[in-house]
Amino acid sequence: MRPATTIVDATETEFRDPLLPSLISELEAQGFKVLGRVATNVPVSRNDYVYDQPERQRLAVWRARPASTVLAATDGTSFANVDTFGDAPLVRLRTELSDGLLIETVGVALAGVLRPRRGIDPLAGFTVGNAPGRSVRLNATADPQEVLASHALHLDEVVARRDASPIHHVDRAQAVRQSQLAAAHTEACSLWLDRKLRRRLTSLFIVGFVFAFSISTAFASLWRVQSPIIGAALAVSVVLALIPVMMSVVQAQRRRVLASTSGRPAFPRG
Repeated sequence: MRPATTIVDATETEFRDPLLPSLISELEAQGFKVLGRVATNVPVSRNDYVYDQPERQRLAVWRARPASTVLAATDGTSFANVDTFGDAPLVRLRTELSDGLLIETVGVALAGVLRPRRGIDPLAGFTVGNAPGRSVRLNATADPQEVLASHALHLDEVVARRDASPIHHVDRAQAVRQSQLAAAHTEACSLWLDRKLRRRLTSLFIVGFVFAFSISTAFASLWRVQSPIIGAALAVSVVLALIPVMMSVVQAQRRRVLASTSGRPAFPRG
């Protein structure tokens, strides 16, 4: 099992200056108050392979960053968190409804984010938690006013479909607990997606192997190939010809699995 992300209240132990003080000030100007600091420990894992060596160095620096700042709206409607992702500023807003649904709006600037290998969405880790019981919306900006406006719209859209209203968000312990539940849920969704992708890709490669073997055998029979060397060369040629097709199918299946939210683990009620 992969090591889990841990989140702790670091208000009394974090003595470094807070990240992005200008964004914190903007949120305060918009009616938020600082509750404290929250440290997120993202452990080294086998999933680090998705980053090339220079990005893994940036990843290590990011893991050692100062604890983020957690705030609460003075009207009690949401918690806010100011953090970074790589060198990119990040503003996250969360509102829990009375029926347990978590509404989350994440604003993260694209410039400076940690970049995985080509073909992998760098922000997939933020949307992987979009699942039953949790609605996640991503914005390509960390401007507090824009993220607040997006969250208000997000909240209105979800509440309009449910017989529920926001709970009161006031306490630091409550904010930390909410973040811990969200992190654990994201891990559960990520593990579920990994398993589903592995099963799907294994099935695809088995089908591809059988198809390539059948095609090469058919050609060998049609052309009356007797030499084992020529037969092997023919099989290799068929496999090489099918690789671009298989890669396209694999990418399509990956996108389909990532886009589906219905089968993911539901967000636990706190």
